[in-house]
Amino acid sequence: MITASSPQGDDVNTTYNPHSWTSHANVLFLDQPVGVGYSYSDSGSVDNSPAAAEDVHAFLQLFTARYEKYRSNDLHITGESYAGTYLPHIAHVIHSENKKHDLPSSLAPTPLPKLNFKSVMIGNGLSEPATQFASVPEYACDSEYAVYDDPEGAECTSLRNKMARCEKLAETCYK
Repeated sequence: MITASSPQGDDVNTTYNPHSWTSHANVLFLDQPVGVGYSYSDSGSVDNSPAAAEDVHAFLQLFTARYEKYRSNDLHITGESYAGTYLPHIAHVIHSENKKHDLPSSLAPTPLPKLNFKSVMIGNGLSEPATQFASVPEYACDSEYAVYDDPEGAECTSLRNKMARCEKLAETCYK
């Protein structure tokens, strides 16, 4: 099991964190699709969530085939923000491919292991931009968690004034 460390004040060294998730679970971080974060490819790229989901599924199958000790562990996939768009695709591929493993062995598509998929967790996920973007002035200015102190101040007025353009741009993207 990997143990996690926390940055120290000097931003150069780390210290052991006994409360890390990795003290209680195996955590695997993926930068996907290829080309984001630290991920790269020597050939090709992925430019859509369904294709990225196929890649993640293939990776997880190969990983659990190679490292059998993790095969029976529960698999929970998590992410935040844009994960609201790509995690449902990953979950769909894993679920669909797992159903194929329930077929008679003569019809099963692959000798790779079935993933022990349990849940999807999305934090503050972007799932429907047109609706979500339109609600920015409300939660930023008028909610109990407002980030601006004055709902009639310059920042909130500016946000409200820009919403029509934002909604038109989002509508254009949908088309």
